[in-house]
Amino acid sequence: MSLTLPLLHTITIILVGAVITAPLCKSFRALPLLIATWWLSGEILTVAATYLLCSTLVPLGVSDVLYKASLGFIVAISLPAFSFLAFSRSARAHVSQHWLRFSRSDRLSCLALSLGAIIFAFCFFSPHLIDTSGDISRSDTYWDLNVHLPIIQLFSLGDNFPAENDSLAGVSLTYHFFFDLCVAINARLGGGLVAGLNYTSVLALCMLMLAAAGLAQELFNSRLASALTALLIITTGSLRYIFDIESIVTNGFDVWLRAALNSHPYHFAFAPHNYAGYNGNMFNMFYFLAERQLMVATTFLLVFLGSLYYRGTIGLLTAVLLGLGAGIFLKWHLFVTISAILTVVLLAAFGEHRRQSLCILLGMCISCAIEMSELRAAMALEYFPPLLKDYPRFNPHFPTMGEEPIPLAYPLTFVNFIRYYVFAFGLRILLLPWAVITLARVNNRGVFLILSCLIPTLVCVNTIQLSPLSVFDNHKWLRPATVLVDLLIASFLVISCRRIAKGFRSWFVLGSLFLFCCLGGLIELIPYLSTGGRPSSLASYANYRSPLTTLIREKAPRKAVFLAANTLEVHLAGRKTFISNVADEPGATPIVTSFKINESARRQIGKRLYSMNNKDDFCLLGRAAGIDYLEVSAKAGSPTIYSGPPERLPLFGKNRLGEEVGFLEIGSFCSTSGNYGSPTKKQSFPYTTATDFLNQKPIYLSSLKPLTVKASFSPPQFDRSWGGGPLKIAGQHFEKGVGMHAPTTLEYAIPKDASYFQAVLGLSDDVQFCYPHTVRVTLSDETGNTLFDSDIISDPTDVRYLFVDVRAAKILSINVHELGDGRDCDHIDLANALFLIPDVRENAFPMKK
Repeated sequence: MSLTLPLLHTITIILVGAVITAPLCKSFRALPLLIATWWLSGEILTVAATYLLCSTLVPLGVSDVLYKASLGFIVAISLPAFSFLAFSRSARAHVSQHWLRFSRSDRLSCLALSLGAIIFAFCFFSPHLIDTSGDISRSDTYWDLNVHLPIIQLFSLGDNFPAENDSLAGVSLTYHFFFDLCVAINARLGGGLVAGLNYTSVLALCMLMLAAAGLAQELFNSRLASALTALLIITTGSLRYIFDIESIVTNGFDVWLRAALNSHPYHFAFAPHNYAGYNGNMFNMFYFLAERQLMVATTFLLVFLGSLYYRGTIGLLTAVLLGLGAGIFLKWHLFVTISAILTVVLLAAFGEHRRQSLCILLGMCISCAIEMSELRAAMALEYFPPLLKDYPRFNPHFPTMGEEPIPLAYPLTFVNFIRYYVFAFGLRILLLPWAVITLARVNNRGVFLILSCLIPTLVCVNTIQLSPLSVFDNHKWLRPATVLVDLLIASFLVISCRRIAKGFRSWFVLGSLFLFCCLGGLIELIPYLSTGGRPSSLASYANYRSPLTTLIREKAPRKAVFLAANTLEVHLAGRKTFISNVADEPGATPIVTSFKINESARRQIGKRLYSMNNKDDFCLLGRAAGIDYLEVSAKAGSPTIYSGPPERLPLFGKNRLGEEVGFLEIGSFCSTSGNYGSPTKKQSFPYTTATDFLNQKPIYLSSLKPLTVKASFSPPQFDRSWGGGPLKIAGQHFEKGVGMHAPTTLEYAIPKDASYFQAVLGLSDDVQFCYPHTVRVTLSDETGNTLFDSDIISDPTDVRYLFVDVRAAKILSINVHELGDGRDCDHIDLANALFLIPDVRENAFPMKK
């Protein structure tokens, strides 16, 4: 694998960034910030242009568009640029003059900082993701690989433009994917999957370090402050070491040291169930191992602040263009774009250069409005539940500083707010007011700029709920805010210590304060340094060169959609799945399929395709659903319509476990020449097309009044758990549903024309620390006929997906049974419970024809 083309692509990106930011960056004094600005602005423009170009070429029938577009970009930009520099004396003079405006010491310090950042980033990332002849091994810290790898492969190998969800083909990809597309470009240009991921990660962390250090130098004119900023970013300032002291006193130093050496820094940072509600994952540097896209997001915010600092030197048209460019980032990362907008609002209201600030705000509002309208259109009711339309929203009961269920909650109060951040930042937060006052005397405009971003961001972290996901999703706000705090504290330490004392005493005071500011983070580095940065163990994730993956990649069309049980290998080959198999990709598909209203309907379509034995119905449903291949294997089963073994199929191979797997190509099978087996029995599909089957509008159960309620212990709760908290099953939040305590019976009149009843069933998370609990749930009609029987549910992670045909029933009875072992903790949640009524609108669910 060669990194020559990825390196050339990066150089080209920096050249583009230098050209488009020339009017803005001519005032920059810090070379690290200038380089980070060139890279990020060029990266945003390049990725956006590449994405649009690929989305244009794919409908024209061009294949392998990402490689061709990226290589074409290099040829179109770099060769003319280098040629111009080689043959134009005036161009060389201009570059030389621009370079010489920085002193020799500035250039040397920037070079040293860049080399140090690259070396640290390489040592930081490379041990946690390794490619051994195609076999990917990773540490448990990089759990998020499951989510991002399919997206990367779909861009790199699957021509996934415009981007569709990897696990629900036909649904727009709304997950932010800027970092994944950057990785895909580098991987496709020759770096390979793992090398491309590590290369992009190292580059992103290096640029984050340069941006933070450069902004500190830009605002406070101190190279030492920039170096300390980089060091503070690596560590945390939490009071986590209080628990280490308690452990040493209680168990002895040797016991504590063994535990520290055998832990990974990320896990070692956790302080569960502590009195401050602190959770180490939101502040620990090692969170970047998993959430790698946050590095680019944080760099964007730092670079944007540097650009805002010099907004007074640019014209109004340039200001509008700056706003338009910054607003594009909303497509890639919603959190930091909101922080950027709020910063500009405060600057326009209270800062200098208000006309430029208003023009920047205007540009951001235009591009953000366009992006939000596209996002809203992608979140149509056919794909997503209506509750998503209610977000983002103000919700002070959704704070970063706590997690449900209610017994463990850490509600947002003034005391808890102070306690949480004092514990999380330690001495840094105590020094922050002093730092603001001191630094304001040096650069009042710069301090106001940082506070205009930091204060709204910290407020949003604890009050704004962008989605129904876990509260821990708000770390995407907290990480950039933490870097801004580090920048202020590093600059304060340098400036204040120089004023307090001179010579050795100054260095001693500076070193002592720095030590106490990051003591917790230094202790967390003990297990990292003791192992040389290598994880204690690496687990094999998958082989992206396995026979089945290679077969699919070479023989299946790039835009093909699979209904398969071996979904990991389908995704590794860069192909989409109609609905992914959670058991085959643990930890990945629940994230991308949760909250999708058609998930249960898609599962039902899959079951029908495998059970149908009438060719006309089978072909109609398969084609209307946009499915190209149907898996035939021991794991997936064999569809009734196909009577032969897997090896008779043209697309046949062995999966990573050595099992024989074949794929029935629906298009070929349904053509006149297709002859893989013959139907034996007529079966009528109840809808004309699969579109009719999927086009169903929901009527939520909690919006209906029950006919009867029989609860011998306590009545049910609607749109919340029986314990009064939010509906939550196996860590997944739901807005709608019913929380019940066994024994309970609810009876409902089934709405007119309702076809199906769907719900997510499981033990409520508010009893996860309470044992035993065994529950059984049954659904029946007015005649007592059982429509669904859950059997025994005793595992809190056991999630059941209901999709029940109610077309022949008039009354639905929901029965929760306690099973004779006591009714304590028998809390059950029937979440996202709703009736489906066919939607007669045309093209309500536009599927691939």
